[in-house]
Amino acid sequence: MEEFGLAVSKPGAPLRFEGCEVDISHLWDGKARREWHAGVELWLAWGYNPDLDLIERADLYEAARTGQVASFKKMLLLRQEESGGVVNERCSNRGRSLLHEAALHGQNDIIKILVEDFDASVHKTTLLGRETPLHLAVKGSHRRAAFLLLEYGAPRAAPNAYGAHPLHYATDASVARLLLRYGASATALNSDRKTPFDAAKSNGADDSCLRELERAAAEQKREMYHASIEAERAKQHLIHTTIQQRAQLKATALEARRADAFMADYLEWRSGKVTGNMLVERRLKAEDQKQRRLRLEAHFQAVGGRPSSSSSPGDNSSRFEVNPRERDVSTSLAALARATFTSTANKTPALPNTLTDALKMRQRDHAINDLRVGAEEGS
Repeated sequence: MEEFGLAVSKPGAPLRFEGCEVDISHLWDGKARREWHAGVELWLAWGYNPDLDLIERADLYEAARTGQVASFKKMLLLRQEESGGVVNERCSNRGRSLLHEAALHGQNDIIKILVEDFDASVHKTTLLGRETPLHLAVKGSHRRAAFLLLEYGAPRAAPNAYGAHPLHYATDASVARLLLRYGASATALNSDRKTPFDAAKSNGADDSCLRELERAAAEQKREMYHASIEAERAKQHLIHTTIQQRAQLKATALEARRADAFMADYLEWRSGKVTGNMLVERRLKAEDQKQRRLRLEAHFQAVGGRPSSSSSPGDNSSRFEVNPRERDVSTSLAALARATFTSTANKTPALPNTLTDALKMRQRDHAINDLRVGAEEGS
């Protein structure tokens, strides 16, 4: 057997293969061990390649579970050279990877070798339970292994096939405190609608772990409540700001339209196309139509009325059907608007601040003069 690099000194001694010593005394003893050595000699006599077969017999997964660091690393190197990709493969009988086995049994050195030297994935899940290595480390209450996995980027809130996060399996206060410090949720629910506190109580956790989970759940609920209040305030502030901006834009657009209308009236008056009385009458008529439209819209909204279907879309004066009484009221409103305009026009105006105000005051002065001239001529 020496020609194959395999050294077996006696039936009870460990196997040595290319400098890699594998202790199998904890697996077989007595007759079983002697039969195994005899079987190896028979395979070699039949011409089997001993490389991959002997390494599999050395049980790489068992070395990961028991923490045989030196032999595990050498066997893993040989296995990688033979087949590759063995680090993240699941074993056929348990459905776990090497990192799952090391995390479940708290083998911290094996975890470091797998992640740092062989780039083992901390996101790999088991075949049936869909559990990450962090789930298994928390199940075994291995705080150091859980800390290493969290430092390597293991997901702290990854649900398994039962919707349970790693914190749902915490039964030790120190492990629960570690997960909470890394941001685990104490209010998450699994498929049975249980929180980590409920799951820990069902799993027989100690009182200190239950108190830690209960305190963390209350604190996280309080933070969630305050966060929801702040979010609602931010939402209301955004709505209020949006309404103010829209109102400001609408007021600016209305002011611009009014300025354009005043400028157009002023240019018409200067060119002699219209007189001041005509401008005043035009303004009063437009204001009368606007007030009438607003009043009728408010009336129909209050009583549930409908606009007149026979009115044209652009005709604001006939959008609604009115009765003679409402027409008399509209006439009274027009008279009131004229009286208001006359009383306002007789007041002494203030000094203008902008070009628009100056144009307004000039146009109003000309309108007042035209009214006075018309009154004198009529007398």
